[in-house]
Amino acid sequence: MTREVYPDKEFTEFSKSQIFMRFFSDTEVEGDLLARRFRVKVFPTLIVLNSKGNEVERIVGERSAPDLIDELTDIFESASSRGEKVVI
Repeated sequence: MTREVYPDKEFTEFSKSQIFMRFFSDTEVEGDLLARRFRVKVFPTLIVLNSKGNEVERIVGERSAPDLIDELTDIFESASSRGEKVVI
């Protein structure tokens, strides 16, 4: 995903309206702590949090840029309909 999805023009435009935090558990202490906190077992894992820092949804495994955009859009719309603000 690092090489194919994140630099994708469509994904870059989509991501401008979201907050993304990217961590590596194998090279960053903070990433390791977050991986443990959220019980991340497989990489890549994207965790969608609400404004209180609680997990709303997680996406495990690789996706193409269009598929990831579609899946995240569904998650955001679902959270919005429940009155939640979310971040990735």
